[in-house]
Amino acid sequence: MNIFKAFFVRRIQFFLHHFLFEISISLLLPIFFMLAVGFVLSSQSPVYKNFPNESWILIGIIFSISFAFSFLFTYSDIQTIKKSQLLSQINISPISQISFIFNYLLSIIPLEFARSILIFIILQLLIGVFFNIQFYFIYLFFIIINIFLSSNLGFTFGMSNYNFEKSNIPIFLFLLFIYFFSCWLIPISFFPNSLHIFIEFFPTYIMVESLRSILFIYSFDMIFLIFVLFFIIINYMFNIYIYSKNLNR
Repeated sequence: MNIFKAFFVRRIQFFLHHFLFEISISLLLPIFFMLAVGFVLSSQSPVYKNFPNESWILIGIIFSISFAFSFLFTYSDIQTIKKSQLLSQINISPISQISFIFNYLLSIIPLEFARSILIFIILQLLIGVFFNIQFYFIYLFFIIINIFLSSNLGFTFGMSNYNFEKSNIPIFLFLLFIYFFSCWLIPISFFPNSLHIFIEFFPTYIMVESLRSILFIYSFDMIFLIFVLFFIIINYMFNIYIYSKNLNR
């Protein structure tokens, strides 16, 4: 818990240091997304009875922004930690690798979670829709999983031996790949049938489509969510491996 507290305080300090930027982008980015993308693509999105046309894409916008923020912060922060003396101090402390990684990833969740709730409220006010109370509790669970998934991947890229700072192109291409195949903004029907089986096992696609299914048709397939959790565990174990590789360098 002390490890979590230390990294959470560090995250709060980063937030306060960039307060105006963090608040501005949290308020303006979802509005920009909905105005520039949401209202345009909503005409091509699936439509469900008793829900505004923008409801489908609203869920995707929240997931996409939440994923990008969590991933990019974790990636850049781990790169910073590697350059500083902090990683060396952690290495000589009695903290286990498993504990360090788990508590570090956990420390990302609270602020990103609060950001996701704020974005959800803004977008609901923008399109003038509110969902039933049970859905909000389910949403909270799914958004936590989404944040943990993205920060896990951010840790992988940040801890990688490759110096991505020399070129931001790989990071941009990775996020573009995730955005494209997660169907956050574009329905799967726009893709060729040959790609459907690949997309349907994409963790980020499973997350957003499961939440949409719960909202619009009141059901989802639990086996796919188990697959996402399994993917997160595998990614977490891989992070332990690459972290240990960094220790031995």
